[in-house]
Amino acid sequence: MNKILANKKRTCFIVLLLTVLVFVAICITLQERNTVFAASADVKTEEYSSLDSDYIIGYEGLTIRDYPNKLHATKAAVNSKDNGGFELSGLNEDDPIVSIIPKEYFFNVGQILKMGDEYGYFIDTKQKANQNYLSNVMVFDITTNTDLTSTIDRVIVEVTPIFQYKYVGLTNNAEAEMFHGFYLSYGQLTDSCVVPYPSKMENYTFVHTLEYGMTEDYYLKDVSFGASLFNEQSLNRGDSGYDPYNDYGSYFTGFDYSYQGKYREYGEFNGADLGWNIADSVFYWLGYFDAVPVVGSVTSVLGQIYSTVSLGKGWIDFAVDTYNAVEGEIKSTENKLTATCYYQNRDDQLKYYKDEKGNPVLTKTATLVVDSGTEKSIWYGVGDNVTAYFSIGHSALNGKIPNHTRFTNQLGLQIVSSNNDEVVAAGSTIISDSLREQETKTLTLDESSDIYMLPEGGDKFTFDAEFASDYNIQFDTDSNVDVIVNGQTYHGKNFDIDVSVRSGERIDITIAGNEKGIHTPISVTPSTNLTGMNIPGNEYYLLKTNELSGVTSLTTSNANIVISGFLY
Repeated sequence: MNKILANKKRTCFIVLLLTVLVFVAICITLQERNTVFAASADVKTEEYSSLDSDYIIGYEGLTIRDYPNKLHATKAAVNSKDNGGFELSGLNEDDPIVSIIPKEYFFNVGQILKMGDEYGYFIDTKQKANQNYLSNVMVFDITTNTDLTSTIDRVIVEVTPIFQYKYVGLTNNAEAEMFHGFYLSYGQLTDSCVVPYPSKMENYTFVHTLEYGMTEDYYLKDVSFGASLFNEQSLNRGDSGYDPYNDYGSYFTGFDYSYQGKYREYGEFNGADLGWNIADSVFYWLGYFDAVPVVGSVTSVLGQIYSTVSLGKGWIDFAVDTYNAVEGEIKSTENKLTATCYYQNRDDQLKYYKDEKGNPVLTKTATLVVDSGTEKSIWYGVGDNVTAYFSIGHSALNGKIPNHTRFTNQLGLQIVSSNNDEVVAAGSTIISDSLREQETKTLTLDESSDIYMLPEGGDKFTFDAEFASDYNIQFDTDSNVDVIVNGQTYHGKNFDIDVSVRSGERIDITIAGNEKGIHTPISVTPSTNLTGMNIPGNEYYLLKTNELSGVTSLTTSNANIVISGFLY
């Protein structure tokens, strides 16, 4: 055991040199206040996880866009007999649609709209007289491109209906099903089965037809966007200490809303020029947040611009005050709306855009909400699309790195029936992605730095050790987080970690897994342990003591250790 003895105390660092090429002690002590558990992570349900990726579970490399041509009606299906007629076959395996939409929804009466990060679906299921089920399904793709280099400083979000088919849910309550007048027996099933419903079946002397075309019973309508920009690792408006002049994060300069759909007027599709465009039914603004702290928020609140409150006129209730809009303009051309800020660069925005108290603000929200009613509107079916182009700037010039930024987009839409123009479902989803590179912050010896994390965010730090020591890393959080220090993982709220490194080595710290936002100090200090040091051979070892003053004698219990100097 190595010991250092001193007769008086004062804060200082002592540099020790071990003069023999051996380790006096070989141990790394890792400690935390309170109990520390093994690393863990929340796991989303399989259903929601599938919505966050458009790759089809169980079909490697295939996405929902591949389904119509490569997977639809390839397993359980109505097929033609060799000698004419039709039969049900492959009933030991459901149609691959159950890898896109949970199978149970094909046996639950009602209408369900689900949306995730990369796709959404609407399913309308009715029970038939024989206790089988008939479902109408529409699946739409959601694509978000945040590669600011390839898009020339734009985030592009596109919504595209991909397919719409009917399906039958076969049960053992019946042993046959009627398809376009053809009574097809299937007997007893081992399990219920989902089968595509053909769009056309004919069997005459010279004509035998079996088709699986798409239906056009439902459309998307009033596709709306509400986007937000948050600094991932530095203060946001509303946080204590936030200064807009020190905000080098992203901000909006404008957005385009491009739509390719079908004009609907008084219950009919009209391909001619209506003398009307979507701008007549639009609420839009570029603006800023209320001064509410972001830290402490949970993910479900962060980024919510509006909520769907009804299926009729006035279907959106705004969660962000619309009076927070800044001066700008909107232009309407054929199939496109363009909204821009009057002031495009950061300095001009801070000069001319003020909140209600006269404080300078940056445009951190961009919203376009469509509420078109029933008389005139634009509907989107298979082959149509709606695309939002968010133009984003930053002011980290002259080699300064722009802030790591979270782009959060709330996408809302309605499902409308072509049979009666009735809105049958409405909903929204919040999609988040990161812009620009995550910063690795540098820790300075014995000085405090700030951890700043949005909900479900992350922060990274590095410390380069000039001297060997058993360094202590200390910080506290309000909610559980996962921490990785040089490959070792911890989980908890209160951290007091010791890690031994040699001179010239690095300590890497990664923090993630938080449900709520976090703003808390973190520090790295040398060892203060006078009786248990891990001093490598021929290394300078740094030791911190408290209140060491008026030193008259200083000794160690090991003759090979030399006190090299004092750092105050």
